[in-house]
Amino acid sequence: MNIVIEVFLKRVWWQQVVLVQLIALVGIQFAGTIGTKYLVPRFGWGESHNVTAGGGSDDTLEGRFARWDSNYYLRIAQRGYTSEGGDVVFFPLYPLLISLLHNALGLSLLWSGWIVAVTCYFGAGLLLYQLIRTDHSAELALWGVVWLSIFPTAFFFTSLYTESLFILTSIAALYFAGRGQFTLSGLAIAFAGATRPTAFLLAIPFFVEVWQFRRLGQIRSADALLGTLIAPAGVMAFYLHLVATVGDGNIIGLYSSTALVLFERNLALPWETFSDALKAAVFAKGFTQVIARHDLAFALTGMASAVFGLFHLRQSMALYFLAGMIFLFSNHGPAGLPFLSIPRYVAALFPLYLVLAIVTTKMPKQLRWLPVLVSVCFLGILSAWFATGRWVA
Repeated sequence: MNIVIEVFLKRVWWQQVVLVQLIALVGIQFAGTIGTKYLVPRFGWGESHNVTAGGGSDDTLEGRFARWDSNYYLRIAQRGYTSEGGDVVFFPLYPLLISLLHNALGLSLLWSGWIVAVTCYFGAGLLLYQLIRTDHSAELALWGVVWLSIFPTAFFFTSLYTESLFILTSIAALYFAGRGQFTLSGLAIAFAGATRPTAFLLAIPFFVEVWQFRRLGQIRSADALLGTLIAPAGVMAFYLHLVATVGDGNIIGLYSSTALVLFERNLALPWETFSDALKAAVFAKGFTQVIARHDLAFALTGMASAVFGLFHLRQSMALYFLAGMIFLFSNHGPAGLPFLSIPRYVAALFPLYLVLAIVTTKMPKQLRWLPVLVSVCFLGILSAWFATGRWVA
């Protein structure tokens, strides 16, 4: 075992990163295969939320993790936006990239979606390593990539979801801002804004870094101004496209009403969501209670990590993480499951992995593999569960 580790550590940094991510990808696919090939026929697992769009089988390499919301992205890639079916709450960059790859190479939409997601996953790992190296050691950077790859809901980074694209663009936004390259940072925020609605939170680290560079007298005002102007372009382009396509000028109202009706989501005070989550974890019945406790555990882990980050992370990164968690606590889910989906939303807040890396490296070396083993086990179980068509996060 020691020989394997020594050989691994002799590799150049990008080879180490890619190898860690590749092992995780193979493990996730293996767990998904166990779920679809063994658990479904033996125990009757499996529900009706597998892909119905995109072509091909949903029990293949490219389709095994195309579940639930994946259908929306595939349909948008296939036919664009309509005013029906809840399309307006799904942002366009991911389905656009699927469509472009599909048309350019003639691949199925499933293959195109999987390739885009996995490519962004590997890109996110490489860029996360470089971002952490800005302020920390190579060991800490590698541990950050390890945690990115083995977090219990890391399978979303290789699924037909926007998690990998969003985390790549958000890492890029902070990476360029931290180097004083604000035009590139603004461009990354624009891409993030065309991917997920929570991209507006990236304005916090952007302006924190602008202020830091201004205080040091190392800023080019034109660069910062251009980045500021570019940053909202992604979400504004989506807004204008929906106005033209759907024919409704009140897109914000349409988005809010669709999210409320289709997904039973609304804004609430953070402590109200937390209070309802505690009640659900204690008083809910049956499997609903299991999900409520599962979601609450991720919410508490994320918030505790964000508070820890205030004292150990770069200021811009720490404030982004904390703001992200406060926003998630303010995003109330359906009755009985107020933190529904928070496990994958927390996974998309990349400062979490630096916090986990810091905590891990502070542990005695002989104990570091214990949390890794626990996380890998949960990743395997949840990957198998999600691949069968059951909801995880």
